Amino acid sequence: MNYLRRSRTLGVGWADTLLPEQVITPATPRDILSFAWQISKGMTYLSDIKLVHRDLAARNVLLAANKICKISDFGLTRDVYEDDAYLKRSKGRVPVKWMALESLADHMYTSKSDVWSFGVLMWELVTLGASPYPGVAVHNLFHLLKAGYRMEKPDNCSIQLYNIMRSCWYEHPQDRPPFKELTATFERMLEDGVEYLDLNPRIVHNRTYFTSPQDLLDRNNSLSIEYMAIFKT
Repeated sequence: MNYLRRSRTLGVGWADTLLPEQVITPATPRDILSFAWQISKGMTYLSDIKLVHRDLAARNVLLAANKICKISDFGLTRDVYEDDAYLKRSKGRVPVKWMALESLADHMYTSKSDVWSFGVLMWELVTLGASPYPGVAVHNLFHLLKAGYRMEKPDNCSIQLYNIMRSCWYEHPQDRPPFKELTATFERMLEDGVEYLDLNPRIVHNRTYFTSPQDLLDRNNSLSIEYMAIFKT
């Protein structure tokens, strides 16, 4: 997360104020795509061994040498070997803005709820560490999501990347792609050499795409029709 945000500030000329040992290489569009691929690959492994992370977010991904991503903070991770699902019965703080609808409603966690969180993490990557659901109060989020609200496409994000995010946010868990499929998708995107993201500072720092949730709900019918055509399989 710190690396993403420093990449954002370095893009607007702050590198000149840093000491040589403080200078980092800003993230490139390919870096962001590589991060998504690495994280989805790591989550594929967790899913394969029947572990649910439950707190997948940019803040819980460490960046090692050579820009290698390491998934961390397994404090909420649970073994779901028996039935592929974990029902949370105890009270405690939970990462609401990264949680799937079924987790918010019924405290149910599966690999597919981790996929939802991964979609939010993708949004964090694309916006270089912006806070998800800007302007949305946590206590209002569930009702907004249930009504059909989803974060809109950042201006610097291609429709291809945004479609992947949206597929992670399907209401029904079975409709979301498994991590193995997401990993294969990112592999193809890395191989085709296309830039799916614009990290030009003038676009990254533009916050006009953060439309209010109510505005999006007012347009929900037309948005639903558009995305139904894009995502229906």
